[in-house]
Amino acid sequence: MYLPRPDFDEELRAALASPTAPYPFLLVYGDDGAGKSTSAWKAVDEVLRPETKVLVPRDGNALAALAEADDLSSIAAAPALVWADGLSAEDLDSLTRETVDRLVDTAFIVATVSANDCAAILDAPRNQLPVARAALRSAARTCSICHTSPRSSSRRRSTHVAVSCQRTRTRSATPLSTQT
Repeated sequence: MYLPRPDFDEELRAALASPTAPYPFLLVYGDDGAGKSTSAWKAVDEVLRPETKVLVPRDGNALAALAEADDLSSIAAAPALVWADGLSAEDLDSLTRETVDRLVDTAFIVATVSANDCAAILDAPRNQLPVARAALRSAARTCSICHTSPRSSSRRRSTHVAVSCQRTRTRSATPLSTQT
């Protein structure tokens, strides 16, 4: 049974309501068992058309390979959905800005990552996980619906969303991952 979170659910639905490319990259993060995947999938189910093709990444390398495919538009006609559930720090580190830019021309990207992985990324030495760190910071800076810091902890399980929905492109390292 799904327990609605009115403000959070509405923010996810609104982010998924983009009618044209580039589609948003939604990064939902939170404590283990907090409902990240359930909340994100509920929003996808309510907003996207039933015929939307869903691509599910095996890992970050598979997502990067999908983005590099010469026939990406024939693999998934726009708009498709890239469902990247349970990304690890390493998966997020494989998602460069170029990878994300290429994918959002064809697909919504909905990814989940644990709060522990977010904290590990942000606390890692500067020379480790640079793309993942840039992605988290970029999402936190560029989205209007990022609720709290990925480092925040509480006794209560919580889920947060960061949405990167920039329509203007910049060319610097930024993050994601998938497979069909």
